[in-house]
Amino acid sequence: MNKAETSSMAEAESEDSETTTPTTHHLTIPPGLTQPEFQELAHSISEFHTYQVGPGQCSSLLAQRVHAPLPTVWSVVRRFDKPQTYKHFIKSCHVEDGFEMRVGCLRDVNVISGLPAETSTERLDILDDERHVTGFSIIGGEHRLRNYRSVTTVHEYQNHGGEIWTVVLESYVVDMPEGNTEEDTRLFADTVVKLNLQKLASVSEGMARDQHLEGILVDEGVQKHAGLRVAFSTAEIGHGGAYSPRSDSSWPSNHNHKLSFATVGIVCGGGVRWHHA
Repeated sequence: MNKAETSSMAEAESEDSETTTPTTHHLTIPPGLTQPEFQELAHSISEFHTYQVGPGQCSSLLAQRVHAPLPTVWSVVRRFDKPQTYKHFIKSCHVEDGFEMRVGCLRDVNVISGLPAETSTERLDILDDERHVTGFSIIGGEHRLRNYRSVTTVHEYQNHGGEIWTVVLESYVVDMPEGNTEEDTRLFADTVVKLNLQKLASVSEGMARDQHLEGILVDEGVQKHAGLRVAFSTAEIGHGGAYSPRSDSSWPSNHNHKLSFATVGIVCGGGVRWHHA
């Protein structure tokens, strides 16, 4: 590369930096966050939610608190192939046969009627399962959101009382459609993102409740199963469908008392209370 080419590239980069400005989302607390939460998230906001905004573009950052653990929320957010799970205005989503969820993959989205859009072709730009970051760009389709790019990050919190919750941050940058002001564009995009985040909270919290209930039922089932094993390992089936205790040293020497099926005992938490017939 000669000096002329190097100089030309440097001038182009200089001109580009002069026509764009970085966003300052890390300086303003988005609605819904507390000051301590925002202070803890400031680094992530600077790293993942900063854009170079040029003339005719706007950007925004929104936050949503979700009363569910991070793994539950992330399991919904990361599914690039199933945005309709929590995005209100998506009628359907199509991915190619043999789809693999990796950076660069595409999805074709059909939007419900009533919006200034019909279809959207979107590309997955980032998917980090360790840091819980994902993002996409709109690269085609029939819509008015030109050069739309979005990033979503998921963060878990726990207070001293043991309560766990998750904060989801979603930001975007987009061109302002011709004839629309920055305020118009941001109002429309913010409303869509806000409604999606609210539905994400509802879906995730419902999943968390179901998981909690399943955990309770599993625990109870394990306890009951363990209790039944104790009951049946301590008794044998006798003649006529009756139960009789095993002949081991823990039982009294007179084995002439039998346990009927109805009075084998009450099994509770792995323990057995025997009733002699």
